[in-house]
Amino acid sequence: MRTTQEAIKDYKHICWYPSASNDFRPLLFLSDWYYDTYNVPRDEDQVMPDLFILSDLTGLHGWMNEEMYKDVYALIEQGICPPGTRLVEEYYHSTRTIITVKSFERLKDLPLTYDPALTRFEPSPAYKSSYLINVDVESRKFGITRHFDATVLYIAGQNESVAKDFLIPSKVKVEYQVLVRYGTGFGGANQGPEWIIRSYRDLGIKYLISNDEYLLNAMNGKNMEGAAPQYEELYSIDGIQWSKYGKVAWYKLS
Repeated sequence: MRTTQEAIKDYKHICWYPSASNDFRPLLFLSDWYYDTYNVPRDEDQVMPDLFILSDLTGLHGWMNEEMYKDVYALIEQGICPPGTRLVEEYYHSTRTIITVKSFERLKDLPLTYDPALTRFEPSPAYKSSYLINVDVESRKFGITRHFDATVLYIAGQNESVAKDFLIPSKVKVEYQVLVRYGTGFGGANQGPEWIIRSYRDLGIKYLISNDEYLLNAMNGKNMEGAAPQYEELYSIDGIQWSKYGKVAWYKLS
């Protein structure tokens, strides 16, 4: 069984989505297909993520999961996921997205700590586990279907621990940071994600996809070590396409 560090050492353009639960939308929104179709501004040398790290305290088999996928997610947390397994099927107006497993690898557990003061829920029984999953993303819009591959590293872990115990000490650079539907309020976390933006240098964040208030709260908040990042809004979508908590915007940090 490989370590997580061994499994991801060759990936160069990494996206991290904490509190992801079973939300695989970054695979679509951060793809060449989406950028080309919707004319999302991009740098001349910008490369889309080749690895999507999704993490959640409750794992895939958490309280937010749809009933139709409960058995699938339960099997994944036992380290079982045969090719052809469908992970998600999303519909929005004239679009449809289906994500299907091509290959699945259970990796060695990560040395993650757990701080009960930071959350209102118990961790997943599979806490510390990680899985490398290669998937096919099928996107259908206006009757035209396209397929592309993506790779997901799913970690059952507390967001703070994923950063502190894995990403930063392993020198994993998070080029793309997604902060949408973070688990405050009923979501179960006792602090917002502003700490991630304040750690943007340690994490290596260059592009941020976020609900507006997360970025603005961090910029106006306390405990920003050193200079706050400069940011430029590049693109946005109505929150209903991803989150019910206001628009979601693409930013470039510097």
